[in-house]
Amino acid sequence: MHVADSWIQQGSFVMGSDQEYEFMGPILGPIGIMVALPLVCYGLVYACNAQGCLEIRNMSIPGFPAQSPLISREAFFAIFGWMAFQTILHLALPGQLVKGVTLPNKEKLTYKLNAQTNLGVTLLAATTFSFYTKQLPLSWIYDQFLPLLTAACVLTVLLTVYLYLSSFAQSKVLSSGGNTESNIYNFFIGRELNPRIGTFDVKHFCELYPGLIGWLIIDLGMLQKQYEQLHYVSMSMLLVCVFQFIYVLDALWFEKAILSTMDIVHDGFGFMLAFGDLVWVPFTYSLQARYLVDHPQVSLRHIYA
Repeated sequence: MHVADSWIQQGSFVMGSDQEYEFMGPILGPIGIMVALPLVCYGLVYACNAQGCLEIRNMSIPGFPAQSPLISREAFFAIFGWMAFQTILHLALPGQLVKGVTLPNKEKLTYKLNAQTNLGVTLLAATTFSFYTKQLPLSWIYDQFLPLLTAACVLTVLLTVYLYLSSFAQSKVLSSGGNTESNIYNFFIGRELNPRIGTFDVKHFCELYPGLIGWLIIDLGMLQKQYEQLHYVSMSMLLVCVFQFIYVLDALWFEKAILSTMDIVHDGFGFMLAFGDLVWVPFTYSLQARYLVDHPQVSLRHIYA
């Protein structure tokens, strides 16, 4: 099935396209992916934690960490508070105003770029209150990893519902791939191209700020947890944290480059991108650091085996 050519409908501009459904759409594929992605995130914890890791030879799997709940009130406060904190920093801190590429409706949106400043203030606050005053120890992230993951999944679903419903308002620029006859597919792929609340661009913000910076905060939490357990930080943990910091810093340093990427220019903002930004990146990319809390001594022979 194909999407119709561009037209103006109910005051919304729709990008022209003759595009087929992707991701095994329009129904079974998106539903399967929306179910499978959280299961993979939970599966990584279920298969490898302090109780051991999956052993295919013996067909043994540790299960979820003992005495670790799937849901906690504290985790929900932390995730929603983190999102609010990053939003406030982005809005309050100074930043460079940059025009994006020309949209299908011939307009150019203005973006506020201050990811580096957000990162600097966040790391300053984290190191001060966690490592210096120890009022908010980041090692708590390790203990609450599963509830934090659950809270992030809930946040993603709520955000996606808002994005989908708000896309039916007047004068919205709709993406070509997300304006099909399948509501499930549109919910998954993203109906509106650049959802905004005033001048606050939700997609640009989620692509860089809470997820990428949150990934580094999780890394720091794992580093602090290892120090609490061993009274030192292993070289493997230090290298993982340093190299991943460089990766994130590179993305934030060249923040302007994201304005011309497919995610911003072409794709709608739905469950797929929201889950990737807010759950997949911070909770799966930090897997190495979480593993090293429980298994700090990794020999070269083990690495090359």
